[in-house]
Amino acid sequence: TVTDPHAAKLVDNLDKPGKNISGTSDAIPLDANLDFVRDILPDARRLGHLYNPGDANSVSTLAKLKVAAAERGMEVVERAVGKSSETRDAAQSLVGKADVIWVGMDNTVVSSLESALQVAEKHQLPLVASDVESVGRGALAALGYDAYLAGKQTGVMVAKVLKGANPGDLPVEFAQNFERVINSTAAEKMGVVIAPDVLDSARVIVGEKEQ
Repeated sequence: TVTDPHAAKLVDNLDKPGKNISGTSDAIPLDANLDFVRDILPDARRLGHLYNPGDANSVSTLAKLKVAAAERGMEVVERAVGKSSETRDAAQSLVGKADVIWVGMDNTVVSSLESALQVAEKHQLPLVASDVESVGRGALAALGYDAYLAGKQTGVMVAKVLKGANPGDLPVEFAQNFERVINSTAAEKMGVVIAPDVLDSARVIVGEKEQ
C-alpha cells in the first residue's frame, strides 16, 4: 500500500504524476481517526504509535499525526519497528507510557499486528487501528475505508489506462467511504467500556463477526 506517493518518490506531484504510474492512495483522515479515539477513550492523552522509520509513507504519516494530536492536547509516543519481529517488543515498551496504541497503515506493523495485540490484551492497553480488516483480527476499533470499494475506484483508473490514457496524466486519487468499526470482544479483553452513543455511531462486530 502507498499512503504518500510523493514522499515515496513515486510521482512528481499528485495532480500530474508525470511518470508511468498513478493509483489510489490509502491515506486516512487523521483528524477523524483521533476524534474517534477520543470518543472511545475520552481521557486518552498519550498516543502510542508504532511505525517503520524506513518507510517514507509512515514517516510522512507520523509528521502529520503529531500536528493533529497536538491540536487535541495529545502527545505522540513513537516507537520504531524496523522489522516485523520487533513489533512485540515495541508494543511492550509502550506499557505505562501510553494510554492507547494507534496503528496507521504501516505495512510492517500491520503484517505483525497479532504481536502487538497480545501485549494490548495482556496489559489492557487499548489498540486502535486505521484499517477495518485489523478490527476483525482483534483491534479494538478503526476508522478506515472499504477496501472493496477502493479496489473498484482503482479499477476505474485501470480502465482509463486500458482505453489509452497515460498513467502519468491521471491525478492520484484517495480512498473514500470511511466507516467506524468497533470490536466488542476486543473491548472486553482490553478493559474498555464504550459509551452507548459511540457504539451507535459505528458498525459493531463480535470477534470476527458482525453483531
